[in-house]
Amino acid sequence: MLMLNDTEQELREEISTLRQKIATLESSTRSQSPPLDVKLRSDTHFANLSESIMDGFVCVDMGGDIVKYNQVFKNLIGYDDQEITLLNNHDITPPQWHVMEAQIIAEQTMTRGYSDIYEKEYIRKDSKIIPVALRNRLVRDHEGNPIGMWVIIRDITEKKFSQELLEHSEGKYRTLIERMQEGVFMKS
Repeated sequence: MLMLNDTEQELREEISTLRQKIATLESSTRSQSPPLDVKLRSDTHFANLSESIMDGFVCVDMGGDIVKYNQVFKNLIGYDDQEITLLNNHDITPPQWHVMEAQIIAEQTMTRGYSDIYEKEYIRKDSKIIPVALRNRLVRDHEGNPIGMWVIIRDITEKKFSQELLEHSEGKYRTLIERMQEGVFMKS
């Protein structure tokens, strides 16, 4: 049985809550379907929701252009508002992740409407690489045509650092045990 760590469980719970809120927002705006950026700018409930979550949130159109984002996302990537409007998802994603992400979008998001949580990296304005865990959800117009994706992003820098420390410590311990000439007995 797969055990989720606290960060993954928190992200899943927050995504579940957001899905419910998104479904409510979608049902209330289905009668009219302005373009994605107009729809997001005009919806104060949506703006309040995106700013209230503790993770980064970004909305991209189907070409990957950034349409809307919250302050957490802005802080994560380090660009100002004017610069972000000129960015595309590919601009802030290292090239080695492009194929994998395109595959996830094609096989998961486009077929069932959302992706599993996956990890990749972002490139900050200062060129620092930031590991992130994210999940996306397809946004459709009133006729069912895809018009964009909502993405929830969690900075997992601390998680990755902790994993590296643990692996390093385990490696040192393993080497020590392997080099010992005499047997080791551990009492519990």
